[in-house]
Amino acid sequence: MKTFLRSAYAIMLIAACFLFLFSSSCKKESDNDTNNQDLFWNENWLIGTWEATTPSVGDPIFDNKRIRIVFEKGALKRTDTVPNNVVKEWWYSGTFTWDLSAVAPWNMKFVHTDYPAGYNLIGWQSSSMLQAEVTVNNISLRIGDTVNMDPNPELDFDLDWGPYTDYTRAVPTYLDFYGDIEIYMDGVNYRADYPPNTGTMIRFAKK
Repeated sequence: MKTFLRSAYAIMLIAACFLFLFSSSCKKESDNDTNNQDLFWNENWLIGTWEATTPSVGDPIFDNKRIRIVFEKGALKRTDTVPNNVVKEWWYSGTFTWDLSAVAPWNMKFVHTDYPAGYNLIGWQSSSMLQAEVTVNNISLRIGDTVNMDPNPELDFDLDWGPYTDYTRAVPTYLDFYGDIEIYMDGVNYRADYPPNTGTMIRFAKK
């Protein structure tokens, strides 16, 4: 099992730099009015149940597996500012379930209070560009098996969503995640990759 959380903070900083450069060239007449607007989605937009079926990658270990994420609670954990921009991070508590159709689906809890030191974490980062009235959004999902170390199988999910640029303040109804899933069984490590911007991303829809 991977022993570290690949922090999405780097993604957030890259987005913030992009927003700063872009907003510096996008002066608007109503700057004062715009700067007073709250562009962020409500932190509860993720709360509820999201489900997906993994696309086919040619391996029955990974193909057509149903995944469920139940988000129960979110909390704002970090706020940073750069000129004309604000960047915020929310982290969530809930339950991640793999292979819902199995006799005994695999479940793992994730808890926002474990941020930033914990392993099982799901977080949403949003970077607002005040002058252009848009946000750039990312989700980092790092779920690993901290229970079934022995006996196996051991599972590891490193998935991301975004960057997603929002112009309308309308939250998405589905999320296309990319990244990889690893399963360790009987001394063998199996891995499936889901590249970004392809037909093999994992699409979660809200129920």
